[in-house]
Amino acid sequence: MNQKGTGDYSYRRLRAAFLAGNPPCAWCGRAPGTTVDHLVPIDAGAARNDVTNWVAACKSCNSRRGALYLAAKRKGLPETPARARIGKPCIGWSR
Repeated sequence: MNQKGTGDYSYRRLRAAFLAGNPPCAWCGRAPGTTVDHLVPIDAGAARNDVTNWVAACKSCNSRRGALYLAAKRKGLPETPARARIGKPCIGWSR
């Protein structure tokens, strides 16, 4: 199954390297980070391959944050930094 926006070879290679060490989820800290979550959304102007904008996230946390972001976007709430308001990473992260 290929998610939208993940077909680019360089993105997939960078993502695999980023997640290679099985980092914990930056949001819940319990599950392994199996997906890359963009702190600033791509549709808000962030570059997809900018690893400084990434945190490791479990699928559940990434899906929840994405759903909250889309709901806020549909309601017309400010987009930037909308995702930053939806929670901060819990593991040694300051931004």
